[in-house]
Amino acid sequence: MYRIVVTDLTSLSDEKVCLAGLDIYSGTCFRPLDYLTHAECQRLDIKQGSLIQLDGFFQKKKVHSEDFTKTFFSVIGKDYNLLYKALRKTAVPSIESGFGKKAYARFLEEDDRIKCSIITLKLKSSMIEAIVDYEKSKIRINIDSRYDNLHFLPYGSLNPQIDNLEEKAQYINTYINNHSNYKDFIYARIGLTRAYEGKCWMQVNAIYGEKNA
Repeated sequence: MYRIVVTDLTSLSDEKVCLAGLDIYSGTCFRPLDYLTHAECQRLDIKQGSLIQLDGFFQKKKVHSEDFTKTFFSVIGKDYNLLYKALRKTAVPSIESGFGKKAYARFLEEDDRIKCSIITLKLKSSMIEAIVDYEKSKIRINIDSRYDNLHFLPYGSLNPQIDNLEEKAQYINTYINNHSNYKDFIYARIGLTRAYEGKCWMQVNAIYGEKNA
């Protein structure tokens, strides 16, 4: 039996939500399958920071090694201290060091060198910003001036119900800029999509700020 803290809730099509979390002891990442629905997340009150007890087995897939077939799944509470402890435990300084392979602008070529499909990236607030993609009517994320227009697909956390995209981007950037002290930093959960034509595209699943007074 494992106990994880929820770090990623990602909106998919067909009212589905992809959940991922970190083992609170080892830092191992789990992506329990099958996907949950929006209705199930609301009924079970699943949010970032929720504690899940589960059992099952890893599917041992290439790239998406976090895929976990669940045979038992239960929500047992919430603990934001454990959430940040897990983020600190798994944080990496760069996308390349996290995935184990140099990335292109927005994707990695699928091969056996990719170590995992979700990482915790530690950043200063000046290295990340939300922008508006007017053509697609979406919010995108720029990271470190090297990775532009990444998809931003969180369910729940830092995804306010604001219809105006400019106001929504401003809301996210205000949150980021509230962690601009030299001792503060941002954790971005970066995931890889399933391969499409040999490419795994990067997306931002969640953004967390931590203040260190």
